[in-house]
Amino acid sequence: MAEKADRPGGGARQPAERAVRETAAEAWIWGYPLLENYRTMYPQAIDADDPRSVGGFGRFRHYSRPFTPADTDVVTPNNDTPYSWAWLDLRAEPWVVSVPATDRYYVLPLHDLDTSYVGFIGARTTGNEAGDHLYSIGDRTPGIVRDADGGLTLHVSATRPEDPAEAANWLPAPAGPFTVTIRVYGPDPSVLDGGWTIPALTPRS
Repeated sequence: MAEKADRPGGGARQPAERAVRETAAEAWIWGYPLLENYRTMYPQAIDADDPRSVGGFGRFRHYSRPFTPADTDVVTPNNDTPYSWAWLDLRAEPWVVSVPATDRYYVLPLHDLDTSYVGFIGARTTGNEAGDHLYSIGDRTPGIVRDADGGLTLHVSATRPEDPAEAANWLPAPAGPFTVTIRVYGPDPSVLDGGWTIPALTPRS
């Protein structure tokens, strides 16, 4: 509980200055990545009239040369790395990212606006072969249907389910081998101590 001090002359009690400063610092630390990433995303993916626009969501911008001080699309980029990137909007539907085969090392990190990394496509994680990789589906995906007990049943397949309720919880996947990864934010003690575990995937005949 935050410390409180009486207002001069009486009246309502107010939070102590130290508590206010600590709360403001935590808010800044949490909010800065969101603001900075949105500041970068807006001219590139939303404002079509901005010269920095890449043409909207789901479009890659590729650079065939290393960055120099003249490149200001992102903050402090590596100066020895040619970059490619795209903004994906998952509010309506998930995205599948397709990559070609290559004999070079590469990594395509996937992160949200607060810079939490949710996955990596690349030589060390998915290999150098060509492949199709689904981004994600989660408890905040619009239109998702919960079970009666509040849980989620996800349907992972290469084709869209005919049942509307199943289609709402559909996680598109390649027709061949693939990997499913789950990321738990702010896990409660049952997750940390192993009291709750992720249910096994169940094939449908």
